[in-house]
Amino acid sequence: MHRTRYRFLLLFGALALYAVSSPAAAHAGSLNLSGDPSPIPNWVFALTGGGVVVISFLFTSLVTDSELVHALRGPEYRLHGAFRQVPEWATTWIINGLGVGGLLLVLIVGLFGPAEPLANLGVLLVWVGWWAGYTMSTYLVGNTWPMVNPWRTIADYLPSLRRPYPESVGRWPSVVGLLALVFVEVVTPLADDPRLLALVVLGYSIVTLGGTVVYATCTFAPQENEGTLARFLSQHSDFSMLEPARITGFSPGRPEWLTPSQRVPHLERAIRLWPDKFPGEGHFIALMRRDGERSHQRRPASRESEALPQDQQSLFDQFVESTLQWRPPADQLALKGSYLYAIPPGCPDLGNLNVLRWGWWLGEMKKGRFEPSHALAMGLRADDARERLSLSRDDASTEAYLRGQVVKSPGRKGWVLVTVDGFPLGWGKRVRDRLKPHFPNWLRQF
Repeated sequence: MHRTRYRFLLLFGALALYAVSSPAAAHAGSLNLSGDPSPIPNWVFALTGGGVVVISFLFTSLVTDSELVHALRGPEYRLHGAFRQVPEWATTWIINGLGVGGLLLVLIVGLFGPAEPLANLGVLLVWVGWWAGYTMSTYLVGNTWPMVNPWRTIADYLPSLRRPYPESVGRWPSVVGLLALVFVEVVTPLADDPRLLALVVLGYSIVTLGGTVVYATCTFAPQENEGTLARFLSQHSDFSMLEPARITGFSPGRPEWLTPSQRVPHLERAIRLWPDKFPGEGHFIALMRRDGERSHQRRPASRESEALPQDQQSLFDQFVESTLQWRPPADQLALKGSYLYAIPPGCPDLGNLNVLRWGWWLGEMKKGRFEPSHALAMGLRADDARERLSLSRDDASTEAYLRGQVVKSPGRKGWVLVTVDGFPLGWGKRVRDRLKPHFPNWLRQF
């Protein structure tokens, strides 16, 4: 009762404050270098303005775990209950549609709407609705951007080479992108020119979704070079190989290194850089362009086309030889991104479906090593492991392991299968007779 009264008073106070307030610009504009001279030096404006924006983001990130934010997020559970009967697919379509609709609105209104920035809905939607308002909603409600992102929604219906995100770059691309967006807002005239803003958004969309694709590796292996291109081109007929300019040191691709059933036309248009002919350690480059509408017909992927690259096959072989006394059939192994799966025999191509698990998840390929999954441990028998720590239900080490604590385990360095009364419980990594638990955090029940 008291909480309801306080909320009513808060709402009444906000409405009263709004009624007595005078109009104010939600976005003060930018440093347009071609406009009227500024009373302060441009570099001071850019440095201080950009610094304030960056500091505001950092300050907001520091208070996202405060009790105030959690209190404001409390009503979300009742809202979820009110819409509990809405199908998940309907919610996804609605949110995706809002994102794509917002992108179209910015383009149409920006190109054909009013030239006055404060009267143009496209400018207001980008700088006030998205840059300010939506950003604050992610702190108060949650990160909904993966579903709202219009480019991601559109890209889901376009073909992809499915290259895994490199772990080495971490979050730095996001940091660079944020600093670039701050620079664009403060220095460029995008906040004052609706048509220019729409053209920039259109150019970004074209390059992101429909531009030329450059595929490059730093290996000589034909499985990762011509083999990957052949698989992609055979399944996406709307892409074609381009003939790049040839300079000294550029060697053609080698389609003859593939089997006749794997080859597709024009693989020789790719570029191989051999270290004896071109500076560097050796690289592979291919240029492709999307020519027409997306092809909806895809040939089922063969087991041969899903074979592991040689370097990753070696990492998995090392793990099997040192850890297991059992090996999954080689013709059932498939790498999806960085995850390695054992695909059931006769499984059709699932490339156009959003699948949570492609098969039995064996583990993940990381930089210079293979890390086994918890699913692999739970699917093994005790005698499938070369090294195992046999515990009982009442053993004190069992409770310590489930707490995530290091336990004593004399033996050889490496991965160890932990069992309880003969049944697998999870993995552990043994170093110097001490075993560190490796299993999902949600299993830590103590």
